[in-house]
Amino acid sequence: MEEFESAFNAIETEWYPKTDEMISLGGGYWDGNILTGVKARLDSRLTTLLSRGFEENYFQIQNEVSDLLAAVQSDIESTLPAGSETFRARIGVNKRLMRHVEPGFDPTFYYLPYSDSEIKSPPVHLASEGRLNRARVSILYLASDRETAVAEVRPHPGHLVSTAKFISSEPLKIADLTTKDVRNYLSDQRLEDLRLIFSFNTLLNLPVPPDKREYYLITQLLSDCVREAGFEGVRFQSSLGAGDNIACFATKKFSLVAGSEKVLEVKALTYRLGDVTTLRQNYDSDYYKEDSTDPFSTLFDVLERNKS
Repeated sequence: MEEFESAFNAIETEWYPKTDEMISLGGGYWDGNILTGVKARLDSRLTTLLSRGFEENYFQIQNEVSDLLAAVQSDIESTLPAGSETFRARIGVNKRLMRHVEPGFDPTFYYLPYSDSEIKSPPVHLASEGRLNRARVSILYLASDRETAVAEVRPHPGHLVSTAKFISSEPLKIADLTTKDVRNYLSDQRLEDLRLIFSFNTLLNLPVPPDKREYYLITQLLSDCVREAGFEGVRFQSSLGAGDNIACFATKKFSLVAGSEKVLEVKALTYRLGDVTTLRQNYDSDYYKEDSTDPFSTLFDVLERNKS
């Protein structure tokens, strides 16, 4: 107990805001609530632009999204060192082979994983649209670990998945939207900067079901702005795996590690369920109104449920 108190007192003495000169609620942020409070609401400037993104062409709001990004550029600018190891996955295998056996014996199957051009980023003329790229734009989607890479391709039980390790040959300037140290954001304005970073990350790691691919309009726009700001890639948390995603625009700075190819079988999927506020069938309609079913309203609902 004494050790805990000593550690806590050191935090208070060294960086914890004591008055509203730094943060308007001052000592009201305690037990980690400073981060909870920032994550509790999406940045209103970003949500306003998202709403317009479903009604206006992306280039009509691109400059405004770029301005938001520029406000936190120094906070998210990071370097992915040369020699960084990442992973990529693709559903399926190159070949299924069978070793010759004597009649009457059960055969043993072997699997040759995809490799080289089969698992690297697709050529431009074949690139289909994705979370962060428009059609005919080729980028390299990577993950911090093999399991997250597999989760991101959304396989079903029974699928065989080819995986491979990729390594960076040069340092890359990336926009890192993952964990930030709250001690760098000790003022009202700086906390709003942190909220904006969290909001960008929430947007990018939003799980997009196949029937809602129109959401790509928004994530592709953000990707365009990140690239035009001079970044060579973007790192954000995965909503499907335990690790991070790294989308790389400078595809030639990564190379496949020879011999790292491996085939994995998806044995089962694990669902993590969470309670949402549920009304009874006899709810009082005077207290509620039905939400719109337009794309932005639906997106906003999903973002609100996934922001933390």
